[in-house]
Amino acid sequence: MRTLYRARRVHTFGYPPVGEWLLIDDRHVHRIGAGEPPPADRSVDLPGATIIPGLIDSHVHLTSTGLSVADGDVRAAASARDLLAVVAVRAATGDDDVLVLQGFDESTWADPTLPTLAELDATPTPLVIRRTDGHAALLNTRALELSGVQETQGVVRGPDGAPSGVVRWDANRIVGAWVAATRSALRIEELQLIAAGLAAMRGVTGVHEMALPQEFGMRDVEVLLGHRRRLPIDVDVVLGTMDVPAAVGLGLAAIGGDLPADGSIGAHTAALTDPYEGDAGTGVLAAWESIVHTLDSRERRHFRARRHRIEHFELPTPGQIERAAMLGIAASVQPTFDLVWGHEGGLYAQRLGAARAWAMNPVRLLTERGVVVGVGSDAPVVPMDPWLTIHAMEHHHDPGQQLERLEALRLHTAGSARLAHRENKHGVLEPGMHADFAAYDDDPLTVQDVRGLQPILTVSLGREVWLA
Repeated sequence: MRTLYRARRVHTFGYPPVGEWLLIDDRHVHRIGAGEPPPADRSVDLPGATIIPGLIDSHVHLTSTGLSVADGDVRAAASARDLLAVVAVRAATGDDDVLVLQGFDESTWADPTLPTLAELDATPTPLVIRRTDGHAALLNTRALELSGVQETQGVVRGPDGAPSGVVRWDANRIVGAWVAATRSALRIEELQLIAAGLAAMRGVTGVHEMALPQEFGMRDVEVLLGHRRRLPIDVDVVLGTMDVPAAVGLGLAAIGGDLPADGSIGAHTAALTDPYEGDAGTGVLAAWESIVHTLDSRERRHFRARRHRIEHFELPTPGQIERAAMLGIAASVQPTFDLVWGHEGGLYAQRLGAARAWAMNPVRLLTERGVVVGVGSDAPVVPMDPWLTIHAMEHHHDPGQQLERLEALRLHTAGSARLAHRENKHGVLEPGMHADFAAYDDDPLTVQDVRGLQPILTVSLGREVWLA
């Protein structure tokens, strides 16, 4: 069936660059034009609206994002006392076997002191409170016992050698797997649908799911693969494992993503060349270079065509950026990290010092040096809000790294599509491309402030999946 969408303006990010109507044939774009449109089986009038290609979030965790929808109170906590008050309310009103919350960020608190184990033990239910980045968690004694992590690397201990209630590293991954095992398949489906619906509501028509089998088990990704075609958005799955046969068995085209070889700056678990500020210890292009050096010219061309990707790529030196460009490595970056943690005195400055913090998230430099760049949120670490991401690229803490609106939008559409080798299907509105787009009352290319933009209509694969 052919459906005609009439609007004030259609930005294609392709050719022709602008039109007044969009004709789709089932799930594909058939034609974009101006003036008198061709006949169609169905017509949708959007007077005064602007249509743009659907945005693609290159890095999300759907199940965790679904969980985070109910955790606004955790994210709003501004102190240990606030966080404990949230726990008390949830414990009194819930009936879960394990009380699981996520989203606290002590780096934003006036006093970053975390709750003590004794304070966490005031809750009799097994309690797990995951940090916003997912790389650390707070557990009470009951949860420490039931998860079986007491003697595991990553259980942070006090001066007396007793657990403090904080877990990182291996202990944090074991806790994640233990919590995930308490969810039914139906509950996992529900959480993933909530997250996908949130994406559609914000004009996102495709996401790259960073599946974490070591933390959430294989069941989480198996459930997703079982119902992803019924979700309101397109989902590409990147499996965080080096088990190639397992990925092939699931019919996946990519592995890697959030491999558990690194961590987060906020949780002091990210690998660094030099130590953290006020903390001992330091923490991955050399591996790719060692492979390339074994290849002949033809094989190197094929290597570049694979467009292997690195997630986050937050603190690269100019030399590392050049090495990535030489290798044909693509970068999946999360600009909202800069907006949340890159300001003066923010988390990056606290953990790394002002000089290193200034060099964080150099999106413009990456694009200027020829690195393929796509952008996303890492939801639920920060909100799955593409317009917050666009705003972050426009208002980078370093003026020299700021991008113009159109540049930023291209990274969030065509750029992210290229990361998944889907540039022949997504990212622009041209004949033959998938019918993925969103319509807005205001023109996203000209509105003064993009924050808070919400579509009046989102269409994914020709399906109208969101209507305001």
